[in-house]
Amino acid sequence: MSLLELRNISKSFVGNGYRVNAVKNFSMSLEQGESVAIIGPSGSGKSTVLNMAGLILQPDAGEVLLNGKAAESLNDARRCALRNANYGFVTQDYALLEDDSVYNNIRLPLLYHKAIPRKEHKERILRASCSLGVEDKLRRPVSKLSGGERQRVSIARALVCDQPILLADEPTGALDQSNKEMVMDHLFKLVREQGVALLIVTHDLSIAERCDKVIELVSGSIMNEGDRIRNTIG
Repeated sequence: MSLLELRNISKSFVGNGYRVNAVKNFSMSLEQGESVAIIGPSGSGKSTVLNMAGLILQPDAGEVLLNGKAAESLNDARRCALRNANYGFVTQDYALLEDDSVYNNIRLPLLYHKAIPRKEHKERILRASCSLGVEDKLRRPVSKLSGGERQRVSIARALVCDQPILLADEPTGALDQSNKEMVMDHLFKLVREQGVALLIVTHDLSIAERCDKVIELVSGSIMNEGDRIRNTIG
């Protein structure tokens, strides 16, 4: 049974008298210890798929299954509880509290994850920050960090609760080459050694090439799907 399965999900948006069909009949599955990349041009629906997979957006049609159970139509409170228990999120815009410390930003998901006792918070924060090389920034406000440092803090926050599924939207967009390699090496180590399931949206073909499966989206529909990038684009 897949950790995460999307069955024929679709999503459209309406604005200024126009309807945009962002995602059309998209299906995929994600197993424990598997990495899947979604690639495609800007506006192809990649982030919309990721947000539906993470129970942030509700699909207009289709199903989102977590551990074999439909989750897309649950009420907000139940979906929030499932997100906290199952997903770590890395977003393009960091989504950090600018005036708060790095420590408190990384701690934020721990405050909502009631199964993790508070006595474990400090140890988890230190472990996550060390793995991303920001342990010396823990008392610094986020507003004093560079873009690359903010992204590494965002990733440390996504990892601190050890959820089984990691959703990443362009996680290395603000990083230089050495930091990009460090971050991706760490994420793929989690997949390989801890069985984390990784779903990543990326424009970086060198990242997609490292994933077990690549799905190419064009105008909201799957154009190609296969094992690794050599089977999806010419």
